[in-house]
Formats: sequence, structure tokens, C-alpha cells
Amino acid sequence: ALDGGELSDGDSAARAPPGVDAYRMLYKGAGVCCSIMSRALSGNYVNFGVFALYGDAAFSDALEVAFRLALAIPPADLMAYQKLCKAYFGMIEIMCANHTANVVALEHTVFRHVVSTLLDGLMSAEVWMSTQCAAALDHLAEYRFAQTKKSSPGGSSFLAHIKRSPELFPRSLEILLNMILNEDCANQWSLSRPLLSIIMTNEDAFLQLKQRILASQPTQERHAIVADAFDKLMLDVQPNLESRNRDRFTQNVTLFRQALRAIL
Repeated sequence: ALDGGELSDGDSAARAPPGVDAYRMLYKGAGVCCSIMSRALSGNYVNFGVFALYGDAAFSDALEVAFRLALAIPPADLMAYQKLCKAYFGMIEIMCANHTANVVALEHTVFRHVVSTLLDGLMSAEVWMSTQCAAALDHLAEYRFAQTKKSSPGGSSFLAHIKRSPELFPRSLEILLNMILNEDCANQWSLSRPLLSIIMTNEDAFLQLKQRILASQPTQERHAIVADAFDKLMLDVQPNLESRNRDRFTQNVTLFRQALRAIL
């Protein structure tokens, strides 16, 4: 982990004095930093595994400073500037996909901020943004599913985050279901991918959400239709995240959406 002096580079860089154009002084540069990090991570220029192998903290330090820079940008400002937004979510998706263990190893305040911004982006009307955020959440949930089954240090770190902020992923589950059911989303396939991994890692939250939706039905007839739709949603879906199982679930989501949109 970085010490206080090193972290100050990322923290202080993301604070603009009052009365100053924050985009020109800060956010444009922050977006460039995010883009540089994204391209460095996705370009296959370096085998990043050798850093840990040789005890070199340069890579993990660079990741942490990038996250600290992002942490210091208020979420409202992040969502207000599209270029900054694209650079930030592009970086986060790549980090969650290829360096998930580093993301999970972040201190809780930073990890919580990252997931919270992903939830904000997930609700965006911009298809590219909700798709990227859904993919990043899927990578995190898939990592949790795999690592907690093995009782690994990464799984323990993830569960420590969940213990401190238990609402994060149940909220993402609720957002995803709401978008699939109530919006004419052009990226239904992309939204269905994290839905399965989050259900698999938040089974109690899924059952509670299901019961709330069932309890809100005004008639027995509608209650029965909704209950049947939820049963069919998980029909023939196995407790794994293999490609064939994901595809089966995605097909079930389409039928689930059609059944419920006809009555809701």
C-alpha cells in the first residue's frame, strides 16, 4: 500500500481551488491519466504478473494512485463530463476484468467508491456506459464467486468489503432487475450477464427481492403469474458461471421479461 506522502500526489492533484474551472484545471488531465492507464493495461505491452513475482510494488502503486485520483472526483462531476466519464469507466472495466485481485485489495473506502460509481453508470441512459458498468460488475461478482468457493485470500478480502458495505451488490441486483423489466433497454444481453453472477453471490438478497415483488401484486392472479415467471427464470440454471449456463440464463431472462412486462 502507498504511504501518506505518495498518496498525496493522487489526492491533491484532484482538488481544484474555489472559483477555478475544474474541468480545465483538473478533470481534463484526470481523464488523460485514466486513458493512459487504460491503454497501458489493455495493450499487452507488459506481463504485469512479474511485478509481484519480483516484489516490485510499482504496478500496484500506480493502480492505487489512479484509484485515488478517481476517488477525489465527486460522482456528480464525474457523470457531468462525458470525456472524463468514458476514460474513467473504460479504465475501471479493464481493471475489473484483468486485475480484479488488485481492485479487491484496495482499501474499503476506495473499493466502495468504485462500486458506487459503477452503480451510477449502470443506471445511465447511455448504452455504452451501462454496458461497461455491467461488465465491470460482472467481473467483480464472478471473482467473488470463484474466490470465496476456494476460501482464498482474495475471497476473504471481498467478504470483508461486503461486511462493511452489505448493501452494494444487493442494490446492483435491484437496479438490474428494474432496468430489464421497466425500461426499453437496447443492451438487455449485456445486463443479463452480471445478473446471474450477482444472483449466485447474493442468493438471500435475490429471494428477499423476489418476495417483495410478489407481495406487491394486487391480485392472486398476478401473484401466480409473477411467481411462475421467477421460477422459470432459474429453470435449468446450474450453480456455476460457465458459458453454456450463462447462455441458458440469458434466454430465461428474455422470457421472464416478456411475461412480466405483459402485466406490470
